[in-house]
Amino acid sequence: MIVLTAKSPLLIVSAMVVLISAAQSVIAAQKVAESATRVCPLLVGSEVPKLELRDLQGEAKTLAAELDGKPTAIVFYRGGWCPFCNLQLGQLQQALPQLRELGVQVVGITPDPPGALRAVTSKFELEYSLLSDSDMAAAKAFGVAYRLDDETIARYQQYEIFMQDSAGNPRYQLPVPAVFLVNSAGLIEFSYVNPDPRVRIEPELLLVAARGVVRRGAENSVAP
Repeated sequence: MIVLTAKSPLLIVSAMVVLISAAQSVIAAQKVAESATRVCPLLVGSEVPKLELRDLQGEAKTLAAELDGKPTAIVFYRGGWCPFCNLQLGQLQQALPQLRELGVQVVGITPDPPGALRAVTSKFELEYSLLSDSDMAAAKAFGVAYRLDDETIARYQQYEIFMQDSAGNPRYQLPVPAVFLVNSAGLIEFSYVNPDPRVRIEPELLLVAARGVVRRGAENSVAP
């Protein structure tokens, strides 16, 4: 029988492997994938990155301030020009009362500029926050950013879909649509990432996952 002590080489090696794997995950998440199918999203258990985004008025706002220590559904979407994104935004609004009853808020993040956020908020009468990530900093940090291929760029331009960064330069990157459920401690407890932009998380599944986050939070708060 092998007895492992706190100083056992096997334990030390195991700990190093875990630390290296976590570090590699963070590094990979910060890169821009070559396609939507090759993104490397942050893993469950990861801490929400420290980021500064822009609100509807174009004012700088940190993601931490937006989360404010509350359980949150962080939703990455491609833009107001995407019909599948608009459908999802509407579904989130419909699910919002049930999420709020659970104590869960919704924050949408998109490469769209603040003006486009104001337009979509007004159009769909959204009651949750949207933040602009024109430079793709959040999408990169969460590991959902990818490059558009030449064929897709040409097709979008035919439809007069022109994407720019905060400086007005062409931007040929998008986030893979994704949902990250974050607990009150700022840790990711659930994620849904699908490279097919036509497929989004069902509101029912989001609610089930949100209930799980809230339940675990309540259990942890009373644990000895």
